[in-house]
Amino acid sequence: MGRPMNLPAHAGQIGESGSVAVPRDGALTRAGGFDSAILRLFVVNLVLFAVPTAPVVGAQSPALPAASPSTQTAGASYSEPAQPKPSEAVQKLLDEAEKVKDKRDYEGALKLADHALTSARESHDAAGEASAQRERAILLEQLQRVDDAMAEWKETAADWERLGDGPGGIEALAGC
Repeated sequence: MGRPMNLPAHAGQIGESGSVAVPRDGALTRAGGFDSAILRLFVVNLVLFAVPTAPVVGAQSPALPAASPSTQTAGASYSEPAQPKPSEAVQKLLDEAEKVKDKRDYEGALKLADHALTSARESHDAAGEASAQRERAILLEQLQRVDDAMAEWKETAADWERLGDGPGGIEALAGC
């Protein structure tokens, strides 16, 4: 957890509005002000679990027609479609990168993820490309290469968006 801000020491950062200016380039995560994993978890939870505020006074909610008993099912809920899967060859490389990452050899895992990305691009495997970029972004974060990781997360988000994978896109945007 970050330490409390010493306002007299930051007096030069306080504007006319009386608020403290916060840099937008991710300097807080690089400076140790926030843990990037906690920040990412917060953003994902904010997006996934945000609920609308109280209804406007005087507004009526539309009446929904009652469903016939034959169409009602106990415990039925919506679930996201399955995430697109990379080709078998790309997945094999990503699995190997994961094993190397588990041994804390992030440079070695990054080389395998690079190879997976190249293989996915050569075989026009869009899901493989997005998966490989996701793995690269995670590894770049582990290597403290924040700017490179940010760029990789943006590419990953664009790839998942092209594939129509909402949860993958949200994860990638939270990684940014």
